[in-house]
Amino acid sequence: MTKRQIGILVFALFGFVAGYWTVELFQAVDRGERAVELFETYCLSEVEGERAEADDALISLSYPEGTWADSAGKLVVQITPEHCRVSDILEFLTDKDWETVEARISAIVEKRFPRLTADLDHGVNWDSYVLWAEYPVFDPKRWGVTAYRYDFGDGNRQSALAIKHPSTGPSPIKN
Repeated sequence: MTKRQIGILVFALFGFVAGYWTVELFQAVDRGERAVELFETYCLSEVEGERAEADDALISLSYPEGTWADSAGKLVVQITPEHCRVSDILEFLTDKDWETVEARISAIVEKRFPRLTADLDHGVNWDSYVLWAEYPVFDPKRWGVTAYRYDFGDGNRQSALAIKHPSTGPSPIKN
């Protein structure tokens, strides 16, 4: 092989690697899917008694404690002893992203939390507010999953997925 052929081969190889990294860097993330993925990975694992390790896209925030910014989906994950929430406070989800979230979270709740029932008498009048819960209102054992979206006007709609951890009773996760 001549120096010229080696140079062309190295240039082509470098170009391939640089192109691959560029595509990965600028590839659009499906934010609705990412919100559900974060909720399953971090919030549902907390309920199961496991703590998932933060992936490379999560950046720990100093305040409030237990809060991470997700650089891939521009979302926030917050974990406390009482609840876990994934929200779009950094950049609001589009209507299409929210449709993905609503469809996916309903299926997840039905599969993983069969004891939860939709609470349609919650009295909340937002764009979207779905609550699945176990135990009556004001029962200290009440826990559940909420998917909600609030319209601030001018197309600004904040969304979140949240789970209030069960305080007592059997594990909410289907065995």
